[in-house]
Amino acid sequence: MLIDWFTVIAQMINFLILIWLLKHFLYQPILNAMAAREKNIADNIAAASDAKSQADAKKIELEEELQALQVKKEELFAAAKAQAEKEYQTLLKDARQQVQDRQSEWHRTLTMEREAFLTDLQKQIREELFAIASLLLHDLADAALEERMAASFQRNFSAMEKEEKGRFLAALPQLSQPVLLRSAFELPADLQNRLLQSLRQDIPAAYPIRFEVEPSLLGGIELVIGGEKIAWSLANHLALLQQRMEQIMERTKRDGTGE
Repeated sequence: MLIDWFTVIAQMINFLILIWLLKHFLYQPILNAMAAREKNIADNIAAASDAKSQADAKKIELEEELQALQVKKEELFAAAKAQAEKEYQTLLKDARQQVQDRQSEWHRTLTMEREAFLTDLQKQIREELFAIASLLLHDLADAALEERMAASFQRNFSAMEKEEKGRFLAALPQLSQPVLLRSAFELPADLQNRLLQSLRQDIPAAYPIRFEVEPSLLGGIELVIGGEKIAWSLANHLALLQQRMEQIMERTKRDGTGE
């Protein structure tokens, strides 16, 4: 077979020219486009990776903030619960104190009303008792009893302590009125004389002594010098008895209340 070398060489030159053209106008732009595409993809991947890292960091930050908020929420809840418990205890204490105060006030008022009632009742009983006793003594009092009371007066006045009698008679120098000797009944003349003789041992004759009748004495005698007086009478003994009874009742009342 005969080979046409000219044709072969021409075809080889054409093939090389084709390869150069393909490489220069087709293959190289494709390679450039592929490289740009790869670079774009790599940039996108890097951007996505950065975005993912930022998202992860943001997520961690949000989780930390959420955890802090949860802790803060629990703290606020605990503080609010503690405050509510404190206010509840305070209100409960105040309410109990108010109830206790009202109970104490009620008991105090009730005690005062009861004591006032008992005191008034005891006073009425004493007054009635002494009114009855006064009536009885008034009915029993007579001249004979008056004479015995006069004798008792004479005996007791003579037996008075010197110092006590001196204080009683000290008003004599300033006395502008007669010394009064009062009795519930008119005393017989001989009894008046015996009383005068007894009193003159202590009261000088310069001071006149006048006898008066005072029915309220019930029985007995009282000696009056100015604003001072000494009495030995049923009324005086009755008043002394009433005073002692009131002292006993008051002491019993204090013992009962623990004062």
